[in-house]
Amino acid sequence: MVDLKLLDKFEKMYNEDKTNLVIENAIARVGIDEASLKQNVLRKHNFVFSNEVKNQDVTNQKRSGRCWMFSGLNVLRAMTKEKLNVENFEFSQSYLQFYDKIEKSNSYLEYVVETKDLDIMDRLASYIVSNPAEDGGYWNFFQGLVLKYGVVPKEIMPETFHSSDTTRLNEMLELRLKKAAVEIRKEKSDKKIEKIKEKALYDVYNICVKAIGLPPKEFSYEYYDKDKKFHSIKDMDPKKFLSEYVGVNVEDKIQIVHDPRENYEVGRIYRVPYTVSVYEYGPTSYLTVSMEELKKATIKSIKDNIPVWFACDVAKESHYKTGIMDPNLFDYDNTLTELGEFSKADRLLTNASVLTHAMTFVGVDLDENENAKTWKVENSWGDEIGKKGIFSMSDDWFEKHNYECVVDKKYISEEYLSAFEKEEIVLPWYDNYLG
Repeated sequence: MVDLKLLDKFEKMYNEDKTNLVIENAIARVGIDEASLKQNVLRKHNFVFSNEVKNQDVTNQKRSGRCWMFSGLNVLRAMTKEKLNVENFEFSQSYLQFYDKIEKSNSYLEYVVETKDLDIMDRLASYIVSNPAEDGGYWNFFQGLVLKYGVVPKEIMPETFHSSDTTRLNEMLELRLKKAAVEIRKEKSDKKIEKIKEKALYDVYNICVKAIGLPPKEFSYEYYDKDKKFHSIKDMDPKKFLSEYVGVNVEDKIQIVHDPRENYEVGRIYRVPYTVSVYEYGPTSYLTVSMEELKKATIKSIKDNIPVWFACDVAKESHYKTGIMDPNLFDYDNTLTELGEFSKADRLLTNASVLTHAMTFVGVDLDENENAKTWKVENSWGDEIGKKGIFSMSDDWFEKHNYECVVDKKYISEEYLSAFEKEEIVLPWYDNYLG
């Protein structure tokens, strides 16, 4: 119970500091962020970078949680644009989205069967049943989907209303999958369980074709290159397009992670159970590295004109209107109250920080010692956010709120690659690293 006398004491303390009223009025008018914004930090971000990947138009995931997919395809398209000799190119996100819904639904049902004998109130069983085919995902989801299904140009399978606005679609899929989960948990016969699964998967397929469209198995692609020359690619299929026009070895890319929690070793492979899209491809795994290694590998990739997929806690100390990500940008300690030291490790342990968004590094500004000053970030929120969709991230922000990058194996130091010779460490399913 809160003592009323304590509240009276707080009121007196608040009113004694006259600056509180000034700040209160400012926050009431423009909100906490705008009232705390430091103009001198804004001016430090000039959006000029010493090393950049060749420009491409910004994409827009709209009202969907497909950032991980958009970022993955934005990494692949840089090479495709060169191979096709075009000014700009975009892959179909809805093509992979269709199969992601099917694959996540299948994995969900497999895990329901695996845990069906646990009490429904068991933490693991409850977690499994509660999480069907959501939008979100990780690099290994993207990797598995691309390797299994290939890719197609956006014109071959364009966006629909529900590929871009997934709330109702997800609700309809969730209802049918959870109903099937209840039936599976009650059933004893393996044959009947298989029939329940097949019926549920057909329901998902049926709804996804209606809402997203039927993915092509074969297609032709016509386009003009940047020299105004016409091209027609015939008798193509998605996996063939991947091998002939992407030129990126998706299998050779590795998730490297900076996890500062003291119980997690640097230079080891960790696996997180039940984080999967394509069931047979397996759950998420990653290599833990130092912050220095995370930066070094990312810089090497950018210098080779290869964009880098990364995952971070995007909303922290970011100003979406200007596209600036900088921990010194907001003076929250003076407009609100002083927070004090709250380490990255402790924020992870308490879920004060989680991986909320995936984007793409497409540039970096280096000083005379080859150390990063700012990072150029390509987002997937359209060109009305940030500077026409581009964000400038300070190196301090990278250290504080970025956790994971995906780079080619060749950019990782040998001392860390030796982790693949050791037994991987399987984390408990409730580990909160992935949010």
